[in-house]
Amino acid sequence: MKFVSLYFIKSEAFFLKYFLSFNTFGFLGIRASKTKTWEKVPFLSHDNNCTTVDFQIDFDKEISIKDALGGYEPTNLRLENIQDDSDNIVYKFAEKSSGTGTRQSGLAIKNEILNISNQTNSLIVLDFKDISIVSSSFADELIGKLVVKFGFIGFTQRFKLTNMNEFIQTIINRSVFQRISQNINIDVSGKISQRTQIKSEEIRKKFIDLASQWTQEVEGLSSTVEMAKHPLYQEIIEMGETVIPLLLEDLQQNPLYWLSALRQITQGNPILPEQRGKVKQMAEAWLNWGRQKGYIA
Repeated sequence: MKFVSLYFIKSEAFFLKYFLSFNTFGFLGIRASKTKTWEKVPFLSHDNNCTTVDFQIDFDKEISIKDALGGYEPTNLRLENIQDDSDNIVYKFAEKSSGTGTRQSGLAIKNEILNISNQTNSLIVLDFKDISIVSSSFADELIGKLVVKFGFIGFTQRFKLTNMNEFIQTIINRSVFQRISQNINIDVSGKISQRTQIKSEEIRKKFIDLASQWTQEVEGLSSTVEMAKHPLYQEIIEMGETVIPLLLEDLQQNPLYWLSALRQITQGNPILPEQRGKVKQMAEAWLNWGRQKGYIA
């Protein structure tokens, strides 16, 4: 039999040609419900009997796959495979070979997630299950830049982060905060306005000005407790988490000054009992804490 099967699509945008080479060979063309046949056309070979399909699309005309398939809506099998029972898209980082340790991998995953976002209105769940660590650059490139792109509220409406350990959550929170601080200003009422008024350079300048004035005014004091009670020192503490990287940076040169400030801001203390009273070891404990939390590269 010369003709085995024919899948017919009723659309001017599609052109199907079948080349048949069983015992004989021929040609069947279909365009806009009209058919045309020829008895002889070029074929591959007598030794490899087969049907060759040449499928052409005319891009000068508007194409609707749904209309061409008689109203059938094509299914995105890739998205369907990562949907959960609630129709959420679950993106599992543990299944990605690129890892979570570099900005390059963050960029590749971000582009993939943006492509998914363009194809569905479903909630996208970013699943960190079985991921023990991420780099600051990865978190910034992926989460930080997604938050800036969609806006804080828009991000929370489109994405959900799950199964993060304490370390990953700290890295992501810090990366998002730093990225947002460069693009938007969050005021005390929680409103988000475009373009920040407080940039990292201004935070650094404010810290340097306060610290310089404070060191001059407490120069005659010998008690670190009294030094920490000074209004300028308390004003530095009131700067909150934004000043932690600067405190840790200066701690390397002045290991005694900022121990109290770090304790009050973080509400924690990584200093071991055997390290107490040993200034350099106390400072090193905070510096190690800063490295673990991603404040120090």
